Amino acid sequence: MCRMPAGRSLFRKSVRWVGTSARNEKTYDFLDMPLKNADGSISRLEIFRDITERMRVEEALRESEERYRMLFSESQRRLLCLRADPWRETTENIEFNDNLNRMLVISREESAVLSFEE
Repeated sequence: MCRMPAGRSLFRKSVRWVGTSARNEKTYDFLDMPLKNADGSISRLEIFRDITERMRVEEALRESEERYRMLFSESQRRLLCLRADPWRETTENIEFNDNLNRMLVISREESAVLSFEE
């Protein structure tokens, strides 16, 4: 299965790491924690969680965000992303792309603080 981190001290402190099994290609979150028993002896609590699906979803989200950022920033169109709050009747500027910044002749810092009101 997965190998423990090198130099791990067995009973001194909790150790946590992520590893991938060569046998089944699953990714696990490992926690190894020392526990002091009532008689003074020490036991270890070891928890192994399969996080393969979570890691796959996180990677897919990172890739999706990268594609969005690239499309947004490289678009030849002038794009503005806003967050609207219909209950407060407000909008908040989230992001301009460079083409809109050039059209408005403002910097990224200036565009970040613009507000839009009716």
